[in-house]
Amino acid sequence: PGIFSGHGAVIIRTMGKLYELTGNDKYRDMAREVLNRHGKVKAYLQPGNAVVHNHNVVECEHVGLPADVYEYSGDADLLKASEAAWKMMQRYLAIDGTPYGTEPIFSTGSRANCEHCGAVEWMITSNTLLRLTGDVKYADAVERAMYNGYPAPKSPDGMMLGYMHSPNQLVASEWSAPHDNDGDLDWWASRQHFSTAHEPLCCNANGPRGIPNFVEWMAMRAPDGLVISYYGPASVDTLLPGPGHVKLSLKTDYPFEDEVRISVDPERPAPFTLRLRIPGWCAGATLLVNGVASNMEAKPGTYAAVERKWARGDEVILRFENRVRLVWRRRPEFHIRARCAALERGPLVFALPVAEDWSPFVPPAHGPGPEIKACRLFPKADAVWNYALLVDADDPGRSLVLKKNAASPGARPWDAQAPVALEVKARRVLNWRMEGDPDHPKTPGFPFNPMQLSEKVETIQLVPFGCTRLRMTYLPILASPGTV
Repeated sequence: PGIFSGHGAVIIRTMGKLYELTGNDKYRDMAREVLNRHGKVKAYLQPGNAVVHNHNVVECEHVGLPADVYEYSGDADLLKASEAAWKMMQRYLAIDGTPYGTEPIFSTGSRANCEHCGAVEWMITSNTLLRLTGDVKYADAVERAMYNGYPAPKSPDGMMLGYMHSPNQLVASEWSAPHDNDGDLDWWASRQHFSTAHEPLCCNANGPRGIPNFVEWMAMRAPDGLVISYYGPASVDTLLPGPGHVKLSLKTDYPFEDEVRISVDPERPAPFTLRLRIPGWCAGATLLVNGVASNMEAKPGTYAAVERKWARGDEVILRFENRVRLVWRRRPEFHIRARCAALERGPLVFALPVAEDWSPFVPPAHGPGPEIKACRLFPKADAVWNYALLVDADDPGRSLVLKKNAASPGARPWDAQAPVALEVKARRVLNWRMEGDPDHPKTPGFPFNPMQLSEKVETIQLVPFGCTRLRMTYLPILASPGTV
C-alpha cells in the first residue's frame, strides 16, 4: 500500500525489531517487501546523486533502510546502497552536522535552513551504519549533530524549538528565512520561530527522541567485550559471559573537556576487550590504564582495543589531542563578497553568540492544543554581530585562547553561559548590516568587498554552536599567516 512510501517506509525498522524479538520470518519478509517496493536501493547503487531535491527527513530515513534490512538478510548489496547514499548526503550537511533542507534538499550555505527532524533521523541512520560496519566516521557524524545542531534550536527549558535553523541566524521568525524566493507561500514559510507546537508537529514530537537514542547508543556489546562509541557522563550496567555483571562509569565534562575517565567494575575478574572510539577529528590520543601509559595504538578514526583481565577498581583514562580547525566556506568566484570561515575544536563547532530578545506572538500556523506558546527571536538592541576575525589561517590555534567558564548552580550544558569559549581578536565590519526592513529584519549574506573595518581591535568570545539560539558561525577572516 502507498502508506509505506515516503515516511511510511520506516516501518522497516519496526519489522526488523519484531523479527529480532520473535524470529518470525514474516516480519523480515515484510521489511524486504517494503524496501523492494518503496526503497531506493537501485538509485543509491547507480552513479550520480539520488538524494538532492528529496525531502530531507525522508531521505535521511531512506539512506539507512537498506542497511536495516541487510542486518537481517545478509544481502551485501543493501549495505553498499546505504553506504553509497550516506556518502551522497555529505555535500548537503551543514557545519553543525544537520542535513540542509528547506523541506526538500537543494539549498546550502550560511543562511540555508536545517530541519530539526533531519538531525534526529540523520543520527539514527548514521548510528545504524556504525553498528553494522564499525567505521568511526559514522559515529563522528552522530556526535557532530548531537553536540552542535541538535541542542541549538531549543529554548533553555527545552519546551519550545525552532522547526528550522541556520548556521548564520540573527532572527528566528516565521518569515526570517522563507523556503522560496518570494516568501508568499504559507507552507514554505521559514518556521524558524520557537514554538511548543509547530504545524506540522513532526519536529516537536520527533526532537525529544534524540537524547534517549544517543544515551542508549553510548555503549554496545561486542562478541569479545564492550564498545564505547560516544562520550559523556554516563554509567553502564551489563552482562558478559566471563565477568558476569560489568559496571562502567564515565566521568567527564566531554565534549567541553578533552579527558574521559572510565572506571571498570566486573562482578568477578575476567579477560575481555574494552574498545574506545578515537574520533577522526582528533590529532591524537593517549591511554592510561591504572595510571600507566599504554603503548597500544590509539589512531584517530579507529577503535583502541584495551585487552586485559579486568578487576574491580581498574581505571582507564583517555585523553584527546585537540587542535583548532578553520573550515572555509566556498571561495567567491568573483570576490564580490568576503570569504568567510568557521572554527571547530574537537567535536564542537564554535559560533559568535548573539544575545536575543524573546517576543511572544500567536503564530499563523500551529499544532493542536489550547496553550500554544511561540516566540520570535531578535537581537538585543546592543548586540554586536558584524565582526571579522584576526586568525592565522595556517595555524588558527596560535590566534585563540581556550577559556573555561564556571557553571552557575543548576545550569544546563547548553545554556547561554557556555562551559567553554574561544577567545579571539576581531574588528567590526562597518558596511555589514541587517537585511530587510525595521519590522522584518533578516540575516545578511557575507559582507561585500571591500570591507570597511573599524580601527579598534576587540577581544570577543566564540562559544559552542549548541549554546546559541541566534548566532554567526561563518565570519570573515582577516589575518594572513604570521601576522597575528
